[in-house]
Amino acid sequence: MSILGVEITDPDQVLRVLDATSVACEPSTVIPTGFASFATRDEDIYSVDRTQGKWILQRRVGKIQPKAEGVVSGLHVGSSKDGAFVAEITLYADNLPAPETVELRFTVETGTETVPLDEILKRI
Repeated sequence: MSILGVEITDPDQVLRVLDATSVACEPSTVIPTGFASFATRDEDIYSVDRTQGKWILQRRVGKIQPKAEGVVSGLHVGSSKDGAFVAEITLYADNLPAPETVELRFTVETGTETVPLDEILKRI
């Protein structure tokens, strides 16, 4: 079993991190029981915690093979204001002599929009 650990520095507490893997996918077009069915991706569940200026995330990633590539999805990061952030990503695996760590830098640009109440009510 391998674990992917992500630590995102957020001293101003402006980031919001969401594990969307347990959120239902799009409704199925096949409705055998008369009810819409939604599939979830339980195998991709993250552990998401906020601690003292950092977000700590962990995810099981299964067995790691040499030269293997994979995609980790279902994680959303947003911010309440513009900023540049750093995520330290570490892979812990039994078959690695030491954890492998890489740094990921990303920026977030935000915006505001004024929407009249009647427009919001039309969307509901």
